[in-house]
Amino acid sequence: MFHLLAHYPVTLIIMLLLMIASAFFSMSESAFFSLGHLDRRRLSEGGTLARSAFSLLSNPERLLTSILLGNLVVNFLFFTLSSVVVIQLQQEKQYAISGVFGIASLLSIIVFSEMLPKNFGVLAPRWIAILCTFPLTFLVNLLAPVLRFFGLVNRLSMRLLFPALQKEPYLRVDDLEQAVELSKGEASLLRREEKVLQHVLHLSRMSAEELMCPRTHLHFFPPPTTFEQVMEEYQDDLPKVGYILISEKESEELACAVSLRRIGLNTSALSYENKSEWPNYVWDETSDPVVYIPWTLSVADAFDVLRTQEKEVAAVLNEYGTTIGILTLDDIFDLVFGRHPSRSRRLLNRAPITKVGPEVWHVTGLTNLKRLQHTFDIEFPSQANVTIAGFLQERLERLPKPGDEITFGPLHFRVISTSENEVMVIEVKRNPMPVSS
Repeated sequence: MFHLLAHYPVTLIIMLLLMIASAFFSMSESAFFSLGHLDRRRLSEGGTLARSAFSLLSNPERLLTSILLGNLVVNFLFFTLSSVVVIQLQQEKQYAISGVFGIASLLSIIVFSEMLPKNFGVLAPRWIAILCTFPLTFLVNLLAPVLRFFGLVNRLSMRLLFPALQKEPYLRVDDLEQAVELSKGEASLLRREEKVLQHVLHLSRMSAEELMCPRTHLHFFPPPTTFEQVMEEYQDDLPKVGYILISEKESEELACAVSLRRIGLNTSALSYENKSEWPNYVWDETSDPVVYIPWTLSVADAFDVLRTQEKEVAAVLNEYGTTIGILTLDDIFDLVFGRHPSRSRRLLNRAPITKVGPEVWHVTGLTNLKRLQHTFDIEFPSQANVTIAGFLQERLERLPKPGDEITFGPLHFRVISTSENEVMVIEVKRNPMPVSS
C-alpha cells in the first residue's frame, strides 16, 4: 500500500475521482428510473431544480443513453488506469501487490460504484434526482451532437437491415384468454386470480357507456362552489359522495371533479349541525379538470387515458358532445377486483338481479343487457341502449312507468316502480315453455 502511494499518487487520485463519477451515474440512473407517478407529479409542481428533473424525464431515452455513455467512459478510463498500474507493478517484480491491486480495483468499482449507489438511489429517488439534475443537464447538452449521430445511425440501420419490421404488442388479449383457459385445466391459478384475469379481459370489450355512472345520478354544482353549498345539498349523504362535480361557467357540462379523498377531507368526522367545523373550500371550473372520452371508447382505453393524464374522473360524451355520465378509476377497479361488480351495487346499494320466487326476478333499470343475456340465456337485438331501462323505453317508445308490461321471447317484463332519478325496478318472469301435442 505504501509502495502504491509513494509511486502512483496521481494515478490513485484520478482513479478515486473516476469511482466517484461512476457512483454518481449509477445512483442517478436508479433514482430517475425508479420515480413513480406521484414523485413525477411532485417534481413538476416543485422548484426550479425539480422542474428541470421532470423535463429530463420527458425524453427518458436520451437521459438513459447519456447516463450509460458517461458511465461507460468513466469505467473504461478506470480499468485502463488500473491495468497500467498492474503492468508497471509486474515490471517492477511486485507480483503480490499487482494481484491484490487488480482484485481490489474490480471489487471497489462493483461495490462502491455500482451496488451501494444504486441502493441509495432507490431509497430516496426524488431527492437524489433533484440533486443530480444540474450535472446531468450539462451532460445531456454536452452529448447532444453525439446522441443525434447515434440516433441517425440507429434509424438508418433499422431501415436498411429491417425495412419491414413491425413492432408487435408485448401481450395480446388472445394470449391472456388462452392463459386463463389453460390455467383452468392445470389449476395453476386460484379461483380469485382467475376471476380478476377474466375481468381484465372484459375491459377491452366493454364500452365506457356500459360502466359509467349516468348523468341522472349526478349533481353538478355551478362555479364557484363552496363547501357549505355542498353540505347543504348532500347533508347526511356526504360521506357516500366521492367527488364534487363542478360544471362549466356558462353551460351545464362537466368541467372538473374534486376528489374528497385526495384533498384529505374526512367527511365521516364532519357534522351537518356543527357548521363551525366546516373547512373554507372554494372550487371553480379550473380546480381539477376532468378528461373527456367518447361513449364508445372501451374501458381499457379509458383507463389508459386516465392513467396517462393522471386523472381520476372522465366525462363521457355522446355524439353531440353532451356529457351523459362520468367514469372513474373507482368504477374500473370495482369491475376488476370487486366480488360482484355492478352499477346497481355501486349506485343503488342493491343487487342488479334478485330472485324473488319460482321463475320470478326483480331487476334494476341500470342492469346491463349483457348481464341479462348471460343470466337468462336470451339474445337481445342490437341497439343503442345498453341497459334494461333503455331497452324498455325503446320498446314502449316512451319513458316506462309503473304497470307497463312487454313480452320479449321467453321473458315477460313488468315495471314495478320508478322515481325521478330513474331508480327503476322491473319484474321479470320466465314464460312456461309450451307443451307440444
